[in-house]
Amino acid sequence: HFAPTAAAAAHLVAEGVARERIHVVGNTVIDALSTTLARTQAPPRPFAGDAYVLVTCHRRESFGAPLLRLFAAVRAFAERHPSTTIWFPVHPNPAVEAQARASLAGLANVVLSAPLDYVAFAHALAGARVVLTDSGGVQEEAPALGVPVLVARDTTERPEGVAYGTSLLVGTETGRVLAALERVVFDDDAHAAMVHRPGPFGDGRAALRIVDVLEGRAPAPFVTPTRDA
Repeated sequence: HFAPTAAAAAHLVAEGVARERIHVVGNTVIDALSTTLARTQAPPRPFAGDAYVLVTCHRRESFGAPLLRLFAAVRAFAERHPSTTIWFPVHPNPAVEAQARASLAGLANVVLSAPLDYVAFAHALAGARVVLTDSGGVQEEAPALGVPVLVARDTTERPEGVAYGTSLLVGTETGRVLAALERVVFDDDAHAAMVHRPGPFGDGRAALRIVDVLEGRAPAPFVTPTRDA
């Protein structure tokens, strides 16, 4: 049992798995992310400048009123801060795309692009100042890149990021999302407080640890970081 975090290992123990059969190695998704960035070139961005907020959303529980509130926050942020770019690769689901374009089209500093493939998205994430997302995977990937995560949900199945301080649950209420965006984007201390490396989900060496275990060697430890570490 190769667990990505100490919390995941604890869940396995609670389910009756013998502790000696569990190895905390980190998440292999961080290995894939690190390898992708190391072996590829960033494609051109659809806007000029380097400072931007990345936005993603696609979860079905956000459809309807939650998305409208979330997009209202993004619009308010864009109108207040016209020199900051918001890059939103829009999910093709009509329930997302229609609302995104109705709410955000026409703003000069909001870039509503086509969806990105994995390579392009990895580079987009690596360059962002902050990511606002309802994605589970992004909550794992962004901390490994030193990118703070504002989670547009009320709960998360990645609680390690919240506990460690790399992710902040902001929900979809317009005022709360807007306040969090402004604080983390423009307050350098608030931003720095959410940047910790390695992130809580891995350091890019999970696969090597798994191979060590399979070949009978003791793996290099990956101790899930805590906020006090």
